[in-house]
Amino acid sequence: LRQLEKGSAASSIIYTSDAAATRNADVWTSTLPDTWSATAGAIHLTGLLAYTQDSTEVIIWSADDGTTDNRIQIIRTASNTLALRITTGGVEQALCESVATYTAGDAYSIAATWATDHAAISADGAAVVTDASVTLPTVTATAIGSTTSGSGQIYGAVEVADYYSTRQSNNQLRVLAGYQIQQLIDANGDTLLDADGANLLAENA
Repeated sequence: LRQLEKGSAASSIIYTSDAAATRNADVWTSTLPDTWSATAGAIHLTGLLAYTQDSTEVIIWSADDGTTDNRIQIIRTASNTLALRITTGGVEQALCESVATYTAGDAYSIAATWATDHAAISADGAAVVTDASVTLPTVTATAIGSTTSGSGQIYGAVEVADYYSTRQSNNQLRVLAGYQIQQLIDANGDTLLDADGANLLAENA
C-alpha cells in the first residue's frame, strides 16, 4: 500500500479506487473521562499547527456539549495567537491569549488551567496570561483537533494531550509548557528552583 501526501508526516489511510479522493482531517472525539472534574482542570498539549496558514480559527482541543454555547477550548485564533477560551451559556467567560504569534507548521507546547473565577495559559513556557472572572460550563465530551461536532479542524498535529483533574499553579503551567529551568536543590533536598531562585512548583505562584 502506497500513499503520497504533502507534509512532514503521513495521516491515516485515504481509501481510493481509480481516482484521487479527499477526506476530512483526522480528529479524535470521546465522552468525558472518568477523572473529569466539573469544578477544575488543566490540559497540556504539544504538536504542530496547521500546515496552511489562513485567518480562520482552528481548534486544538475542545471539551464542549456539541454546541458553541458551552465549551472549554484551546485554539489558534484568527490573529495567530494560542488561547484558552471558556464559554458558558453562550457568554464568553475567558479568552486568555498568548503574547507570541504562531505561523503555519510551528511547533507548540501549551498548558492551561481553569476553575471557578480562574483561567490561565502558558504557551511554550512564556509568562502566564490569566482571567479572574470565570463561570465554568457543563460539557459532555472532548475532542482533539476539532470540536466534538467536527468543526474547526486543526489540519496540523497534536502529539501529546495530558489532562489533569485539578487546577495547576501558574508556575506549574510554565514548567509543563516548556519553561527552561535550572534544577537547584535547597537544604531540604526537595525544591525545584529556576535560575533566579524562584520555586517553580509553588502552589500559589
